[in-house]
Amino acid sequence: MQDYTAKALLPACSLNETILRQLWVCFGQAGTFTWCAEIGTGGDRLGKDNDRPSQTIQDWQQMITLLEQLAYIDYIVLTVEVPDSGTIAIVFCNYPPAGGSYVITGKLEKWVHEKAEAIQHVFTARQDEQTTRVYSKWVCGAIQTLLPLSIAFIVVIAAAVLLIPAEFRRSDFIWWITAGTVVLTLRLAYSISDQLILYIVKKFPYVRWQ
Repeated sequence: MQDYTAKALLPACSLNETILRQLWVCFGQAGTFTWCAEIGTGGDRLGKDNDRPSQTIQDWQQMITLLEQLAYIDYIVLTVEVPDSGTIAIVFCNYPPAGGSYVITGKLEKWVHEKAEAIQHVFTARQDEQTTRVYSKWVCGAIQTLLPLSIAFIVVIAAAVLLIPAEFRRSDFIWWITAGTVVLTLRLAYSISDQLILYIVKKFPYVRWQ
């Protein structure tokens, strides 16, 4: 029998216990489903740690307590299984590429679409439109690549003009100077990109607890 699937992106949002209770209602009546939450706890704002500390939780109060204690959430992966109906996976991530999404798979198309609409409604009602725009494809591209490269290029070229005598810039050393400026530009852009990302994820986390 064919399984039906629904998946979509979720907006940036603020979570609290009330919102999570509304989400649990979407899953079904108590006792009719099982769930598991994996929560990243390492404070990895740049997403560069290969071994990220996390906690796997299947107890409601333990999950709420942990979320209340964390100053920063690396990520949340929530998986739900509804016997004889299907599965639901909801993911929020705060480190690059930050975002949120859900995937629902079930035996009945109606069940899948009903769960998708209910889950989308819960998060849309709590969406942070400004933060969602910050993490759009074009804005993220500018923050991570275009802006750092532009700043680094201007700084390195200005430094080269001011610090390297004109006679060297017109001599055979120009090839070495060019290679050096390219390397410096890329390294500086990389550092600037990291600092911009740190600023963004601190000021505009995609998912936060309030």
